[in-house]
Amino acid sequence: MHQSILDIVETLQKRPILSIGPSIIWNERLDRQITAIPLDRIFSDEKKVYGIALQAAFLIYNDSLSKGHDVLQDPIIYDRNETGDYWHALMHRKEGDYNNAKHWFPSTHPIHEELNSRVKEYLQTQSVQNEELKDSLATLSEQSAWNPSFFVNIVEKYVKKGLDEETSTILNNIQRIELELLLDYTCEKALGRSFSKLVS
Repeated sequence: MHQSILDIVETLQKRPILSIGPSIIWNERLDRQITAIPLDRIFSDEKKVYGIALQAAFLIYNDSLSKGHDVLQDPIIYDRNETGDYWHALMHRKEGDYNNAKHWFPSTHPIHEELNSRVKEYLQTQSVQNEELKDSLATLSEQSAWNPSFFVNIVEKYVKKGLDEETSTILNNIQRIELELLLDYTCEKALGRSFSKLVS
């Protein structure tokens, strides 16, 4: 495993919960490390598309949305890989470009089944005080398959209304489940090991 990847993973594993709508890059030094990943030396031509997806994922995980977007413009991955498209969608959702986010989300993805299950499990443990939010989350819990556009609609609604502490915590935690699953999947595809197991 290339040391630059391990250093980045070790730092990212220490970061707090990611905001549903970040306003600044979390770690500027880390940002420079991520953009300096020598993709051509680490990844074979066969793995290059997932190497690009991983670099974008690390940037988006660091709340470096513009640079993550730039990486995803590479013609090797742009509109050609469902995982790259997923990170593209998450970047737009986090920046608040909700219609664009819905355009980029793949309708199905290998993480969706576990994502739907884990979000339902999480929501079952929550006692929600806000009745309007409670109704939105009940509908989310009742879906038979993960619908990324529906979650985008929930995020958009409450971001535009102004996030109170309860709503912010719940939406950030749902997003955390999604990001962790997608980052694990991207690492598995690019490196053969999940993000959570790369540094012990």
